[in-house]
Amino acid sequence: MRRMRERDVATVARTDASTFSSPWREDTFRSLLGRSDAELWVADLGGEVAGYAILWRILKDGELASIVVREDLRGQGIGSALLVWMLGVAERAGVRNLYLEARESNQGALRLYRGCGFEKVGVRKRHYEHPQEDALVLKVTLGEDGAGEG
Repeated sequence: MRRMRERDVATVARTDASTFSSPWREDTFRSLLGRSDAELWVADLGGEVAGYAILWRILKDGELASIVVREDLRGQGIGSALLVWMLGVAERAGVRNLYLEARESNQGALRLYRGCGFEKVGVRKRHYEHPQEDALVLKVTLGEDGAGEG
């Protein structure tokens, strides 16, 4: 794992576009690179970006805004490694409550998140488009007595 760099942005944006129906633009990733309240990391596999994760935080709350593995590399544990890494990044940054949203139908991701201690705390109706679907809001508490340790 390493911090995302400017030279990673094009690959990250392509990966985002191949994964999401409403992908972020390259300038969105670039603008986040310079923010002190954002953490952008990539899983580097032999010098290539295999996946990425983005977290932002406000005081003791954080949101795992995105975690994606390239389609051709899924099923190899990269997503799990990225998630565990980002839990550590969040905790070291002082995040106590970490949130994320996931499509209700994304059972693989939901199993991964629940395995790391995330629990459902809400639903955002019709949050996703193409296809339209609810988003489950999940939360994990980090720290001394939090479930996110591991």
